[in-house]
Amino acid sequence: YITQEIAMGKNWTEICKFEEESVRWAFACLKLHSADGRAFQTAFPQCFTENDCGEIPLSIIVKKMRTLNDPDDWMIENALQALAVPYQRWATDERHYADNYEEVAGCVPRALVPTLTFGATAVIGGASVVVVESDIDSDNILGEIIMAPRERVLPDVTSLE
Repeated sequence: YITQEIAMGKNWTEICKFEEESVRWAFACLKLHSADGRAFQTAFPQCFTENDCGEIPLSIIVKKMRTLNDPDDWMIENALQALAVPYQRWATDERHYADNYEEVAGCVPRALVPTLTFGATAVIGGASVVVVESDIDSDNILGEIIMAPRERVLPDVTSLE
């Protein structure tokens, strides 16, 4: 009987090399000490490390976003990719989900929508997340949010100002 050593942290740089957003998100939601966590560590040892890679403050992500983008087109995805932060897009209503189903993971529970502002934390699908972007559409309706794992992002700001 051989016991497998359990990693202390996730190697976010390696995880973010996966092309599929859903694969990166699976790693983000993974509990290291679970049976699935051990299976992932066996299958993808390069994605785990003996060290805890730590959190990146949301304020640093915002600064990176400002250096990478045109001021009129602030896309947080560029900064998240540059800093090896996995993320996932979610629709906040059925209409937006129907129009963008290929680009979003799903629709967040309606009761959570009012609380999902920039920098807010929530638990969705068992994963602790930080809202890193709240997108208001032309009708002034929140249509899409982008979330990152709380274990990777420290929510130290609540606005882009």
